[in-house]
Amino acid sequence: MKDEIVAKLKQIFYGQSKDVSWSKKELIKILSIIIFSLGVFFLILKLLNLDIIYLAIFFDVGFFLITLSVFLYFFRKKKYSLFPSGISFKWFFISFLLGLFVVIIGGGLSEFLSGFLNIEKSSINEELLSDNLWLNILQFKIVASLLVPITEELIFRGLIFKFIRQHKGFIFSAIISSLIFSVLHFNLEMIPFTLVLGIAAAFAFEKTNSLVYPIFIHMLVNNLASSMLFYSSII
Repeated sequence: MKDEIVAKLKQIFYGQSKDVSWSKKELIKILSIIIFSLGVFFLILKLLNLDIIYLAIFFDVGFFLITLSVFLYFFRKKKYSLFPSGISFKWFFISFLLGLFVVIIGGGLSEFLSGFLNIEKSSINEELLSDNLWLNILQFKIVASLLVPITEELIFRGLIFKFIRQHKGFIFSAIISSLIFSVLHFNLEMIPFTLVLGIAAAFAFEKTNSLVYPIFIHMLVNNLASSMLFYSSII
């Protein structure tokens, strides 16, 4: 029994992958399960009346576990590997450059939009900073920089972009999925930043058919962004 479980996990994570396609029914089912489960989980957290940083940590971890579980179930049914074999160091390097591009160009565009529209900068991230260094490291360096990118790439590139791409061209699919990704961050000043990130991640996914590189780009971007937040909070 143990060997069978190990074999199935290896197939899901590292086995030879085939191209995956999503039906409209699967798209609706996956999103419905995630949204419903996350809504119930959020209500439970609110009832506990937690401090905002604890609420953010538990919510993001719960979001990650719920999303990963749902996708692993559907990937197993389709015999699709989450991280296909054949890792390319060339694409890790390209992804690193794309991450830097997102931070520089996307960040610059967001700064320009914020100044042009005279938008008061959001204080959401600053509110999450606590006096406890280890809590900050847990939230920004582990949860936000490692778990959140996996969650968001599974949904927005692995599901939504892929579904649209089955019916439309790359540019249309990348822009629409990235716009959805940006709007759902509920932060006007960050739309250019998240839009560039979404398009860069979609490009990496399009070229490699692997979620490894979009996740790597997203992790790099979130890590750099959190580092700049820490730096700005101490000067």
